[in-house]
Amino acid sequence: MCSGISTKRKTLSELAEVFDPMGFFSPVIVSGKIFLQDLWKRNLKWDDEICGDDKLKWISISSELKKISDVSIPRFIGLEANQNNVKYKLLCFCDASKRAYSTAIYLHQSSGDATKCDLIFSKSRLAPIQGMTIPKLELMAVLIGVRSLKFVKTELKLVIDKTFLWTDSQCVLKWLSTKKSLRVFVENRVQEIKSHKDISFMYVSTKENPADVATRGTLVQKLRSDHLWWHGPSWLKQDENTWEKIYDDDDANQKVNDQFKSELKTSENQKESAFVSENGQEITSNKMPYNIDIKRFSSYHKLIRVTAWIERFISKIRRIPSNNEKYLSVKEIKKAEEMWIQSVQRKSFADVFNSIHTGQKNNLKVQLGVYFDNENLLRCRGRFENADISECAKFPILLPRGETFTRLLVEKTHKELFHSGVSHTLCRVRNKFWIPQGRATVRQILRHCKTCKRFEGGPFKMPNMAPFPRSRVSRSLPFQGTGLDYLGPVYVKDDTVMKKRWICLFTCFVTRAIHLEIVNDMTTEEFICAFRRFVSTRGTPSEVISDNASQFKLGSETIKSVWENTIIKNEIVQNYMSSCGIQWKFITELAPWMGGFYERLVGLVKRCLRKTLRKRSVSDVQLLTLMKEIEANNVNPNHFLAINSQNGIPDVDYDLKDPSYKTCETSSEKLKKLWKKGQNILNCFWKTWREEYLLSLRERKQIDLKCGKIKSTVSPGIGSVVIIKEDLPRGMWKLGRIVKHIQSNDGQLRSVKVRLANGNIIGRPLNLLYPLEIDEVSNDDSNSQDLPIIPKEIEMSKRPIRTAAEIAKNKIQKLNL
Repeated sequence: MCSGISTKRKTLSELAEVFDPMGFFSPVIVSGKIFLQDLWKRNLKWDDEICGDDKLKWISISSELKKISDVSIPRFIGLEANQNNVKYKLLCFCDASKRAYSTAIYLHQSSGDATKCDLIFSKSRLAPIQGMTIPKLELMAVLIGVRSLKFVKTELKLVIDKTFLWTDSQCVLKWLSTKKSLRVFVENRVQEIKSHKDISFMYVSTKENPADVATRGTLVQKLRSDHLWWHGPSWLKQDENTWEKIYDDDDANQKVNDQFKSELKTSENQKESAFVSENGQEITSNKMPYNIDIKRFSSYHKLIRVTAWIERFISKIRRIPSNNEKYLSVKEIKKAEEMWIQSVQRKSFADVFNSIHTGQKNNLKVQLGVYFDNENLLRCRGRFENADISECAKFPILLPRGETFTRLLVEKTHKELFHSGVSHTLCRVRNKFWIPQGRATVRQILRHCKTCKRFEGGPFKMPNMAPFPRSRVSRSLPFQGTGLDYLGPVYVKDDTVMKKRWICLFTCFVTRAIHLEIVNDMTTEEFICAFRRFVSTRGTPSEVISDNASQFKLGSETIKSVWENTIIKNEIVQNYMSSCGIQWKFITELAPWMGGFYERLVGLVKRCLRKTLRKRSVSDVQLLTLMKEIEANNVNPNHFLAINSQNGIPDVDYDLKDPSYKTCETSSEKLKKLWKKGQNILNCFWKTWREEYLLSLRERKQIDLKCGKIKSTVSPGIGSVVIIKEDLPRGMWKLGRIVKHIQSNDGQLRSVKVRLANGNIIGRPLNLLYPLEIDEVSNDDSNSQDLPIIPKEIEMSKRPIRTAAEIAKNKIQKLNL
């Protein structure tokens, strides 16, 4: 025996050192087994020290294990040599407690008046950690008893006259004698026990059951002098006919009856095999084959092959002759397919089964002529018996429309036809199967095909145009709200060298006046200088809006990249803007219509340049002059009020024609009146601006954003997978996941933040995003919180338990396998 610190490893080692193949000292060893199981329940590691009461308990058990070697057992157990015609009987006793169950086997020898009974074999096992009812443990004790009897009978090489087995469980004896159907766990073990035809089962009280001590444990000293353990009950020396009277079947024992009935199959369980086909064969259960969770499968072929492999495995366990080849055979695949068809038919067409079984009328049965074929499958009759088509097409198999199996079958057919349309897919399915409302079912399934959606689906539907922002339709100082954009490049001639120049356009939110500045390049310094010139000329704006991803017709992709990443978002520029008290806003990338108020003016300036310059080259001075002339042509907001250019600001000479006008005596009064008159003229201008210009914008009102005819009706929810439209073939568009909603001022959702596969976050308008998955997202989802942006390297969470695995685990616990 080991010494030192007690651990679970050393505990198991000491238990394993006890060599007792015959089980003579199983009542002593079982105490150590129970102690070791308790350590497992506490989740102790192998080398964790056992301390406290556990250590004292183990010291006591260990000392008892050491005493086993001091006990001597007689090697000869036979009768005296002069005894003839000895009859041998094997007597087995079985018992169980909450912690263990055991069996003890005795060799009974009789010759004339001489009788002897001795223990020759014993076995004990622990009850499962998950727990099990006492009647089931008693049944397990009987099971290991009959198995041990078979082993002993084989090894003794003696002619055994009779074999008896005693148990103190009347419930088990009722299970063994009943002809009623029992639940699976009990039924399987009862059938194995009853397969041993030569065993007589009897009842014994617990006090006279020697196997009881092997379920609870005892000390070596007590076991040494325990006559019941070594030789069995005293009445075994009596006549054999008196043993049968020991069994007392007390039907009045309500507890035993309740235990017995708890394992009987109820009427609900028996419904599984209640249906019988027309040819008299019993129909199988309507449960899914082997409790496979079909919702976890996305492929019809994988579902069928997994089922076929499981069927082969079960056949081997049951020792049924099966295919031992490396690959599945056609017969195995067909059998697995028929199992699933039977399962979904019995689940969805229970009324049809009842109708066929009872002969009652059923609309679906009458309409489709449903009947059972030789494989117990529901098929449909029709008027095509004489048609020159296959038998499967004449009498197709009936499938329900709402089952996952049907969906996988249609998807498989759709892929085999290279993602053909509804009609072609439905035609191929109907060559073998019939689905009620088949066209609608196939159309609904194909709507979820990700491949078809990727190449044929439409983008999200954009909301109606929002009202004009208050900053655009309210009176304000010129250029208080400013839109900003670049256009170009424009080529100028410096001596004999052609150089590029860009134009920075500033436009007022309200008056639509423009200010043009020429920049030599796209650097941050040039932009700062241009913006400073604008501020010095027009004043400091309070708000600036710029394009975040413009598409320049005369520029290149490099210009756009430099504009986005180098100029506007540069830290120096942002520091300058914040020091001036300017709020800078960006529109969504690739959504130029959100900056339409300055994009339109960019187009007007480009048109003037094209018509004026054509192919001529100008100098820097000429270009600057041309820019100021274009700027002056649009500097008067009144030009937008009418086509007639003569409707301008009233001249000051108009005051002289006014009969109510009088010349002021003093210069102070004159200045005041001139100031008031200027304010009246300004108010008159704003009044005309409101009544004519603003109202004229109604003529060009656009409710919907122009986009394709095909639009998705799905709302873009947080976490939705989308395809991002690009200037590439559709098959090369990138995938992304929506992580944030960007709401407009009117509360509508027009833009979102999308995370790409590389972890980058980009903004996109809805009409450039194509949903890849059908998500059930309500329209009120816009108020949901943003999805946290996950970094590129994240720690994977624990894999969730599969439903099928959980069901199997519960069954194993229930069956105590």
